[in-house]
Amino acid sequence: MKKALAIILPLLLIIIFILGYLGFVPGLSAVFGSNKPKNLGIKYTDDDKITADEKLQVKYGQLSANATEKGLVLKGYHPVDKIFASEEITALADTRQKQFALFPFKNVQIKVNADGTVEGSAILEFNTALNYLQMLGVPLDQVNKAIDKFKILKGELPVYLKVSGEVVNNTSNIVVKSAEIAKIPIPQSLVSQYGPSLNNLVEDIVSQRKPHYDIKSLKVEDGKVHFVGSSPDEEWARGKD
Repeated sequence: MKKALAIILPLLLIIIFILGYLGFVPGLSAVFGSNKPKNLGIKYTDDDKITADEKLQVKYGQLSANATEKGLVLKGYHPVDKIFASEEITALADTRQKQFALFPFKNVQIKVNADGTVEGSAILEFNTALNYLQMLGVPLDQVNKAIDKFKILKGELPVYLKVSGEVVNNTSNIVVKSAEIAKIPIPQSLVSQYGPSLNNLVEDIVSQRKPHYDIKSLKVEDGKVHFVGSSPDEEWARGKD
């Protein structure tokens, strides 16, 4: 999870969509690794990353090769009440794999709109996503059954999600507006079917990270994200080069 900024967690819903939807899209395997993610027009600089890190005040470290932990090791926590622009959130998300190798997205863009919606686009690394799901507690046999049932191919593909809503006192009230896999829109019937699972996903992840991560309020205000809650003092993980 990216530094308690659960606004990027909606992208994880793509994993759920893939497990239940990919087999219904004829010829989708042909575009694995062939497309770029949707360009949302968000570009960030090193200064955006520095500013975002300063707002969160988390000390990051790399676990040693001999460490037994496979996921995140969190230590301490402190209050945060900060506002983040699209560029800052994108900087955090797009560089996340350097700190946490199991983060399954790269080439990330997050756009916060004035109407209160948030858009996210990225490349999903499917193998990494499977490892991430297992870290979250999804049994390996369930993952393998889904792969076999829906003939899911392992690779990379562009994903897109548009949501609205907020998180208050660790309760997620996010509504999925639209979603795409490999630039193919997911039918609204499937969005309605799988969309509500996003809230359970957000709440489960935050629950696993408490008290280091805590969301008192996470909402869009004037085209930016206002986060009130807690972030860890330290976060240790294995990163990707």
